Amino acid sequence: MTLSVAPARAQEQDAEGCKDYPLFSRMPNFYIYDCASVEFDARKFPVGQPVVDLKTKQVEVEGALIFLKYELKAGSKPVSGLQVMRNFENAAKKAGGSIEGRYPEWCKATGEFDSRLGNECTNWGLTMKFISSGKEVWTYLQMTGESSYGMQIIERQEMKQDIVISAADLQQGLAATGHIAVYDILFDTGKSEIKPESDAALQEIAKLLTQTPALKLHVVGHTDNVGDLAMNMNCPRHGPPPSLPF
Repeated sequence: MTLSVAPARAQEQDAEGCKDYPLFSRMPNFYIYDCASVEFDARKFPVGQPVVDLKTKQVEVEGALIFLKYELKAGSKPVSGLQVMRNFENAAKKAGGSIEGRYPEWCKATGEFDSRLGNECTNWGLTMKFISSGKEVWTYLQMTGESSYGMQIIERQEMKQDIVISAADLQQGLAATGHIAVYDILFDTGKSEIKPESDAALQEIAKLLTQTPALKLHVVGHTDNVGDLAMNMNCPRHGPPPSLPF
């Protein structure tokens, strides 16, 4: 039996399916050791300086999550945490991004625990925010070892609603209680235009009305809790009631 050892460089290529996030290049002589992406998730980003017991204010951001972890190639000149942090800080400012939190050295602040980035202590950590192509992007960078760093990136967005009440559910609810709540008809605050993601729910309501033409409904709408009472009660200020597509 013959055993062979693959060259070290073959193990230092980017992990399969991994690539740099478009907003950032990587530090020289680093490769992507690990990556992951989720269509919708939430992360808390540390912002500002620690207030008490190393705790900072945290901003929770929801949207598409991308995680990237970089390792230094064997034989390459070592880099310091300050060097990595400063490179990204300068690049972010040059690209028009803002620095929301800056945590030099080890454990000068604490954040949300994520084992892929270490423990809850910051380690040359940097929170950055960008507005790119109309999209808000939050990024947290920190050293994960002497020769590695990780990045959590969230493209802020609302969740795509995958589960929508059906015409049969609507009919069953009305028959059982005489009323039913539909939560999937959405508007922006202060506006009367129905958002496109409401289409699926409206189609199910249209289907119910088509299947039961004798059905007569009383429709009640509710505002959100943004703005004062006078604003939310003053319907004409926001234009005429929306026309429904059925």
